[in-house]
Parts: sequence; structure tokens; C-alpha cells
Amino acid sequence: MTTMEQENKIGGIIHPLNENNYVLLKQRKKPIFIKFLPHSNSKNPTKLCPGNYLLFYLSKQNKSIIGYSKINDILFKTPTEINQQYIDEIQMDKIEFERYGKNRENKPLMVLILDRIIDFKKKISVDYPITMTGKYISKDEFIH
Repeated sequence: MTTMEQENKIGGIIHPLNENNYVLLKQRKKPIFIKFLPHSNSKNPTKLCPGNYLLFYLSKQNKSIIGYSKINDILFKTPTEINQQYIDEIQMDKIEFERYGKNRENKPLMVLILDRIIDFKKKISVDYPITMTGKYISKDEFIH
């Protein structure tokens, strides 16, 4: 299978998030999820594309996926640009964002412009660890 065929099969990504950040993100009029990427200097820092889904995994005691959102757009912005353009729409408050971006002012973040966030009626338990880098899932895994 070629890399292009593999990328076309990606349905989305599961990302860990603490419950406070999930609640804050759901309150946003135009929710935006941001994340530093480990390989942001590569040509293709993410396999995601608009139309994929972001699934929210509550780490710590819950260890379950509780909701999802369709990704409308993917951008790459510096912390300064985030602070100027999107600070009132991201999953963090201003103080938490300052700590998150400290000493990484020039490193771009992945900015996922989201559609509305939908809670799952029943949480999906996850038996394997979801790291801070997230876990890609196929279209088949998301549909089932």
C-alpha cells in the first residue's frame, strides 16, 4: 500500500485532553484544538486532512473517548499568532497557554479548526495507552 493510500484511509486521530480543557473547548463558539507536534519541521507534519475527525480521550482516571468533532481546516501557527488570533477559541485559558508555549515561541503548533463538538452517548473505554502525540485511526475504526 502506498503512503497516499494509507493517508486516504485515515479517519481521524484520538488526542488526550484533560476534562477541564474539554469543557472549555465545548463552550467555545468556534472551537479550535492546538497541539505542538514532535516533527513540525518535516514536509508533512500530520497525516490529517480536513474532513477527518478529532476524538477526545480523557486521560487519567477516565481512560475513555467521550466525544468527537469534524476537522474543518488545519493550519500551522506560532504561539504568538495563536495568542493574537485564536486565544479565545482554544482548549486552554490564557495562563495555561502561556505555560504550554513557554520557551517554544518559534515552534509552530498544529491548529485544528473544528466543527461543533459532539459527546458520545456512551463513553468508549480504551484498553491501550494514548500518548500525548495521539493515535491515528482508520475510517473503519471511526465508523464502527
